[in-house]
Amino acid sequence: MKKIESIKKIYCKEYFILIGIGFLPLLWKILEISLLSSFDNSLKILGQTALISIIFKIFEETLLNPLFKTLNKSNKSKIEADNMAKHFLKSYLIASVIFTSLIFLLLNPIMKISMIPSYLFNDCLSFLRLYTIALGIGIISKYLYTFNIINKDTKKTFIYLLIKSLITSVLFIILIPNIGVNAIAISELIINLLIVIYFTYSLPKATNNNYSFDKKEYFKLLSISFIETLIRNAVYYFVILVLLNVIDNQDLYFVSNEYIWSLMLVPTLAQSTLIKQRISNDNSHSLKPYFINSVLLVIFMILLLLISPIAFNYIYNLENYTIYFLTLSKLFPCYIIFVFDSVIEAYFISKGHLKYILIQSIITNIGVYLTAFILYSCNILPITLNTIIILFNLGVIVSSTYTILTYIKKSKTI
Repeated sequence: MKKIESIKKIYCKEYFILIGIGFLPLLWKILEISLLSSFDNSLKILGQTALISIIFKIFEETLLNPLFKTLNKSNKSKIEADNMAKHFLKSYLIASVIFTSLIFLLLNPIMKISMIPSYLFNDCLSFLRLYTIALGIGIISKYLYTFNIINKDTKKTFIYLLIKSLITSVLFIILIPNIGVNAIAISELIINLLIVIYFTYSLPKATNNNYSFDKKEYFKLLSISFIETLIRNAVYYFVILVLLNVIDNQDLYFVSNEYIWSLMLVPTLAQSTLIKQRISNDNSHSLKPYFINSVLLVIFMILLLLISPIAFNYIYNLENYTIYFLTLSKLFPCYIIFVFDSVIEAYFISKGHLKYILIQSIITNIGVYLTAFILYSCNILPITLNTIIILFNLGVIVSSTYTILTYIKKSKTI
């Protein structure tokens, strides 16, 4: 009975708002794929967004992961946290402009390293130039979003993202039939700019510069976050994304993975954000209800897997939809493990224990993915889409095993 009561506490207003925020992008994701499916190679070009997104992800996670500990409301007053958030905004804005400019200038060599097929290269270059600018603006919007989550301004975020989803959908309907895949980058740029303007003006007014934080601890967390996310994403970049270009299967993997992240995992990601939010405001918090709730989330994912052929055929408007279903089915098992793993990772991030995530990343990415890449380079391991999926599943299993064992061993001391 106590377990049921503790699960009920998860299903609060905040959780449902976070789920709503997660599902909002689904509207334009469906439009994105269904409208582009009639344009030659557009889904393949769209699949290349992962190459640039993952580079920006390294930068974003380096900056954002330490925030949950640094802006922890249980250690400082609301005024202090608000003042600190305004201070960080200026610093992050300068850093993001420098970083985005650098990636924009290096885009051509990055694409060559990524082994993008020659028949896609020129079209991809013009698309990714626009997309890079959009992602640069997106860094600040994600910082402001993270601050709002920590500050429990989730309702305000939901209302704006509802408007965003409608505007994006309208832009897609107007632009995609006329200019194809470039409409995605242009829409992303416009929307991210609007988000930054809105969130900047909605930030609490900083009355003075009265705040203090442990700079030594902050830069330590920043360094650990950078090393961890660099290893994880760089290895994923070369072992998964580049090899997908080698076998020219970007579209198949992209669409299947999008279905997982934009639909199946939405309640899981909302739960992860809720954990970070609650622990950032209250250090004493049990994870048991979240593990129990994760069982329900897995059942939800299984139901979505069963209806995915219908979605691919009639909603996403994909030809040969059975191939996408088979790819999804092969990716699915590792994401069941991810549901439980995400609970612990969210806990580690919110408590500032990034060293455990760093160790996990080293073991997984060097022990599994880098070893596989060396075997491929030596012509020992043949690379197919199935091989890449097996490697990805194996990596998640190894990663989650370490995370769970570490939590069991350290739970009484952290």
